Amino acid sequence: IPNDAPDKIVELDSLTGRELSRFNAPVAFSSGLAFDGANTLYLLNGTTLYELNANTGAVLDTDPVGVTGQLEGLAYNNGKVYFSRSTSDLATKVANIDLFEFDPAGNGSLTRTIDIDAANPNLQRFTVYAPRLDGLAGLGRTGTLAANPTTPQPPS
Repeated sequence: IPNDAPDKIVELDSLTGRELSRFNAPVAFSSGLAFDGANTLYLLNGTTLYELNANTGAVLDTDPVGVTGQLEGLAYNNGKVYFSRSTSDLATKVANIDLFEFDPAGNGSLTRTIDIDAANPNLQRFTVYAPRLDGLAGLGRTGTLAANPTTPQPPS
């Protein structure tokens, strides 16, 4: 794929990797892209969630997500959109991960915050660099998400 347009969304053939189509994205950078399995793409940029027509890229709706900070990952599952935020306290070297559930229907609203650290006490939390949930995916089963927790390494 030519790296000529960071403000494009590109559709790829999953077998060959060949570009099938592309359309303009509403913003040049996003921290997540998710598909509802029908006709809507969700794009997270900063603290704004964009709902896009999956065939044309037309903006259907925008909603503030009601959360600030470095938001990462994006998944759609059973009518809800999920994203995460990681924070670190440099003094205590304790990192925290929260997973947010957002309902894009109607006016759009944050419906739930899940404390990943409290739910997973064995998760590595003592680090200067906060573990993150970079990859999120809805698995199509009610309430089931797949996550890819990573811990960034300090620069060399």
